[in-house]
Amino acid sequence: MTLESPPDAGLGRPGPLLVLHAAAGGSTGFGHLARSGAIVEASRRRGWRAELLVEIAEPSQVAASIPPEATVLPDRAAVRRHRQMAAAAHAGPVVLACDLPDRRIADFGHTATDGFDLTALLNGDPDNPAPADAVFLRGRPSDRPVPARCIMSGHEYEVVRPAVRALRPLQPWRRNSIDRVLVSFGGSDPGHQTEMVAEALRHESIPETVLVIGPSFGEERCRDLLRLVRPPLSLVVDPASLPAMMLDADLIVSMGGQSVLEALNLGRPVAAIRWDELGRDVEWLAEQGLVLDVGPVQGAGVALRKALRTPERLSEVAEAGWRAIDGRGADRCVEAMANCLAAGAA
Repeated sequence: MTLESPPDAGLGRPGPLLVLHAAAGGSTGFGHLARSGAIVEASRRRGWRAELLVEIAEPSQVAASIPPEATVLPDRAAVRRHRQMAAAAHAGPVVLACDLPDRRIADFGHTATDGFDLTALLNGDPDNPAPADAVFLRGRPSDRPVPARCIMSGHEYEVVRPAVRALRPLQPWRRNSIDRVLVSFGGSDPGHQTEMVAEALRHESIPETVLVIGPSFGEERCRDLLRLVRPPLSLVVDPASLPAMMLDADLIVSMGGQSVLEALNLGRPVAAIRWDELGRDVEWLAEQGLVLDVGPVQGAGVALRKALRTPERLSEVAEAGWRAIDGRGADRCVEAMANCLAAGAA
């Protein structure tokens, strides 16, 4: 079966229902929600029904980032109850997919009795493989056995939003100088990397540099950052279109989250900070030649100054990332889930 296959629907029996459980807001950020929304759209293009459940404790703080058709729930217990009701109400096959910060299928032991025909983990950790029927591994493949009957890994399964893919240029970035830098550490930046990079760059000779303030930073952090920055540093608070700002930049500084994948899809060179668990993703992407690994934030100033002097190297990285993250990952994920679902029914 190929990506151009007709929608999944049997004669007289409803097609599959995809129930996608994501989390967002606070220290979780918005990468899980961005990927999940893209996969929901891809499943609907295929002819599936789809329901997006967003686990978030304080939705009022991030309401603008949540799709209007999503169901917002306060905790895992509430999500599970809603999953049960959705599965019970659908007469066809039901797929549960999870994209969560702990990289697990929530309440996995109950999924079969809750009425699901397939479980899919969309954010799998190669070093701690969660039990699921289908696992999409992110990062370096591990020698450890993965308890799944369908295992997918590789950059072709990396997901970006349709709105980002629509902006993808015909060619990646290639210039002889870096005149504008964009620094973005996600919607919440729980490690306060933004402040530390701002402090480090105050002591370096740099081009115009914009720091992006995400929707979950809070007013106090915004005020502190405003006091910290001086030209050529400036701030943009919760921009209407971060991808458009990326296209206007010559270098993106991030830390391995969803914004890195979007920058790569747009053909922009990325210099990635290593922080916490995301550091492993940065190391993996750097090994593949898709980003520049500038190490922990403490040495970011010197590392970025060196990177700014190597536009030829940045052009190579931009092209490698642009080719690897082509924007079709959501369709491939749904295709893989459909194949795994069909194999289980055979």
